[in-house]
Parts: sequence; C-alpha cells; structure tokens
Amino acid sequence: MDLTIEGRNTPVLPEWRALVEEKLGNLGRGHDDIVHARVTVTKHPRHQRGHDDVTVVLSVPGDILTVQRSGDDVDDALFQACEVMEREVKSYRDQRYRTAKTPGPRPRGVVATWFPDRGYGFIRTQGDRELYFHQRSVANHDRGAIALGAVVEFEVEEGEKGPQASRVIVRR
Repeated sequence: MDLTIEGRNTPVLPEWRALVEEKLGNLGRGHDDIVHARVTVTKHPRHQRGHDDVTVVLSVPGDILTVQRSGDDVDDALFQACEVMEREVKSYRDQRYRTAKTPGPRPRGVVATWFPDRGYGFIRTQGDRELYFHQRSVANHDRGAIALGAVVEFEVEEGEKGPQASRVIVRR
C-alpha cells in the first residue's frame, strides 16, 4: 500500500506516523485491496485546543473511502478516524464479497411470471425455485424480449428480502 501522511499547519510527529502506519498496516494485512492511503493532519492556528482535524482517504478498487474526524488533540482525532476507517473497510469488503461473481456458465431458468406494467417478474430456476427480477436487471433493458416461458440466464445476488436475479439475459 502506498501511504502519504501530510501535516497542515503542523509537522507530522513520529508518534502520529507510527500510529497511522500501525492502524493502516493492520487493515491491509491479508488483503491487497488498498491501493493508496492519504492521511492529512490539520491543526487550526486560531484554536489552541479542541479543533484538530484528521482526514483519511483510502483508494480501493472501484471506490474511494473517506473519513474525517475532529478531536481535542491530534492523537484523539487520529485514533477516532482510524477506528471509523476500520469499520468502513470492513463494510466495503463485506459488500464486495457479497457481490463477487463466480466464473463459469450462468444458471438458466424460465420466466414464470411477468408484470410488464409494474416492471418486475419471477424466474423459475431448474430447481423449481422462483427468483424475483426487475426490468432494470435485464441486459440492454430489452423489455420486449421478456415473455412468459422465455429462457433466460441470470446471476444471483443477495437482496434486502433474500436472493434475487440480477443481470438477466434473454436467450432467443
């Protein structure tokens, strides 16, 4: 991981650098998804105490995670920002794991129910399970190709109410 630590209105103290390297090093352990990290420590010259800011920006594949925290002193703000960033990275990895696509052929099914006026329907899989799909998940938004009994390929993702079909491709 490429790490940049900068100070605004203050030099970066060795203990701050050590805390950042330790916390962000722990985040990267076992994973290689953090491409770049930038930590900015800002001490406001007009405030003696209670308004020190820390901003942590991580570049990860497909996203940029940003956390900004203020504290009574830089140590407090740094600790808070690193703790929150740990939760953000965990959430990012959980989301990425849930949406990971498995290689290989897509499962096939048949359109069992289709409500064109409402824009959704259900696909009956080869195991006689029905999966919800929305017209936005149809490749090329080809609503005209959707009909009862149409053979489709699809990918499954975890939705709010359970598994649902995403990226539905109508086979002709």
